[in-house]
Amino acid sequence: IHNSLGMRQHREFNQKDLADRNIIAFFGDSFIENRRVKTQHTLHEIFDYLLNSVRDEYDVLNYGVEGYGLDQIYIHYLQSPEAHKAKHVVYFFCNNDLRNVYENDLFSINEKGELQQSPKRYSTWWVKCAARLYTTYFVLDKLARIFPKADWVECDRELTDRGFERTWRDWQHIHLWNTNEAEEAAKIRKNASETIFLFNAILEAFQKKVHENNATFTVVLLAFQKESSYKKVLSKKCRVVDLYELASKLTGETDDRQWRFLSDEHYNERGNLVSAVLLFNEFCPRLDLVLPDHEWRAKKLFTWYSAFPEDWQPSMLVKKCVVDAKEQMAIRRKYLALEPARQVQGERVFSPDYAIRCRVIDRSCK
Repeated sequence: IHNSLGMRQHREFNQKDLADRNIIAFFGDSFIENRRVKTQHTLHEIFDYLLNSVRDEYDVLNYGVEGYGLDQIYIHYLQSPEAHKAKHVVYFFCNNDLRNVYENDLFSINEKGELQQSPKRYSTWWVKCAARLYTTYFVLDKLARIFPKADWVECDRELTDRGFERTWRDWQHIHLWNTNEAEEAAKIRKNASETIFLFNAILEAFQKKVHENNATFTVVLLAFQKESSYKKVLSKKCRVVDLYELASKLTGETDDRQWRFLSDEHYNERGNLVSAVLLFNEFCPRLDLVLPDHEWRAKKLFTWYSAFPEDWQPSMLVKKCVVDAKEQMAIRRKYLALEPARQVQGERVFSPDYAIRCRVIDRSCK
């Protein structure tokens, strides 16, 4: 379910209410839109709940869009008036964002060294008609994955498979495998270097625009080792939070496979939970909030997950806590407000299935 603002959140945001709230805007791709897990397991909703449990004045808005790269994310921010009211903007970096910037060709650097948006491409009449079909995006996206831009293939392999296992200085002088031609190797290195330069130019422009709107800007690296390795080439002008590094310190674990689906590279329920807690720990001091102790967090997380007894429960929450059934109901009513329901005389009456689940909650609290 997406709300009226196009966000993958099962609740609406009233424009009048937002004016009196501290907005935190999350921007990213499929990791942030988070279609692969239920909304109650998404990192932005867990993060929102924890923050408001400390001080009820925040709204975390999810601007994630599947398949978006930094260039599209930047344009998305420019075209989203509500995001301009945010006090804090968070961009989640994914390793494919560099490739997206290269392949989309939405921005370039002019002769003066300035960032400029590429002219709008001309579309034929049949392309405009096909674009109205819902499946068009998925077809084009699939074709792009099967037939990537030819001269990026080796460059992408260099960046993701080998390049960042070494230092940035070593990578500049690395000799490519599969080719003995110096010209081809030089071309690939040139493409990679120019893409990184363009990426950082867009990143700094994004940050500048956010600062002009009197908000803070933070780059978050997803809790994966590959994303963490890209920190070497991100602009030093931006504040970067490395979730993989923080997760390793918090849990003592370095194997990021436990945070993703076996058949998919995206966050599973545990990956979303770990990321939400790490962000909460990181943002509390920035928001002038006193960071609660471990026992408080454990109780709040138990309350959150026990509000959805029919769903996945984290194994770490083995200690039972006494929780308020009214608080659990309040959680469901807020974060699942757009779940199937009917209106009777202006009051929301939930479906029978919802009522059954609520009775399960009541019994679990006695």
